[in-house]
Amino acid sequence: MSEAHRIVSDETRMKISEAHKGIPLSEEHCRRVSEGQKGKVLSVEHKRKISESQKGRYPSAESRRKMSESQKKRQINEKNKKKK
Repeated sequence: MSEAHRIVSDETRMKISEAHKGIPLSEEHCRRVSEGQKGKVLSVEHKRKISESQKGRYPSAESRRKMSESQKKRQINEKNKKKK
């Protein structure tokens, strides 16, 4: 049986869930991960696969509301206002 098809108990799921919650990531860790991803070039084939996997997916009403609220909080500087 492959790892992807393993059936786990509810107790195991809860243990895994708890293990992944509340692990604070340091700013140093986040910075290093960010730097590692910058400049990465994706092949055209890879970009196509990402695009295909996202087609037909739409955010829920709750997600849309949260995104809207987040965008309303953003500050737009004068330089960018003139571009509109």
